[in-house]
Amino acid sequence: MCARFYLLLVFISLPTQVLRAAEEIVATPVSLPLHEEYRQEVPVSGRLLVGMSVVTDDELTAELALLAPNRDIDGMFCMQLMSRDGSYWSQNSFRLPSGEAGLVRLEYPSPYLERLYDDQAKELAVLAKLGPCAEAGLPLIAGWRSSQLEDPERITLFINSARTYTFVAGNYDGVWDKPAPCSPIEDGRRTAYDTSCELDFNDGLQAVKILRRRYDRMLPPEVIRLGAM
Repeated sequence: MCARFYLLLVFISLPTQVLRAAEEIVATPVSLPLHEEYRQEVPVSGRLLVGMSVVTDDELTAELALLAPNRDIDGMFCMQLMSRDGSYWSQNSFRLPSGEAGLVRLEYPSPYLERLYDDQAKELAVLAKLGPCAEAGLPLIAGWRSSQLEDPERITLFINSARTYTFVAGNYDGVWDKPAPCSPIEDGRRTAYDTSCELDFNDGLQAVKILRRRYDRMLPPEVIRLGAM
């Protein structure tokens, strides 16, 4: 009798545990349909920083996600996506459940999502920023959903270098690291961005500095503060 009663308790409690394990934080778009397009005539990107995300060789899922900071972000953030060749572009504001931090899955009802994942998962520049797109502020960490995104060790910046030698440095707990050279992208169309830069990532990363040199002249540096993690 006791054994039967114990098994009954296990079967009763198991669905609740499974449901709890399956719970996840989901950010939803402010408006639908999504503001996105595929373009045949592609304008050259005018932005310096095109993407900031976690790029990994780990298995990815066809889902976009955000690493929400440990702070109040007013329940809204902006997500911008751009393919390296510039053919795909999107910009949408998302709502985030109040007070949530950690990995957040994006509800992204795009008819192009599978195409983006299959063709350009490693070439899609993802840039998330605090606040709605009309008032987008400090960058956040985002990308395709993976185990690395939940606890990243490195982040990748996608830069439109305008044919300059590019370097990047991180500010960790108020101290600037030594600038490291970025890697120019040699293959394929590079309309939206042409350079990738890698930085170590931890909770102390407060800002990123992008430095560019054209011939023997240094251009003014671009300092980008990050959303608090």
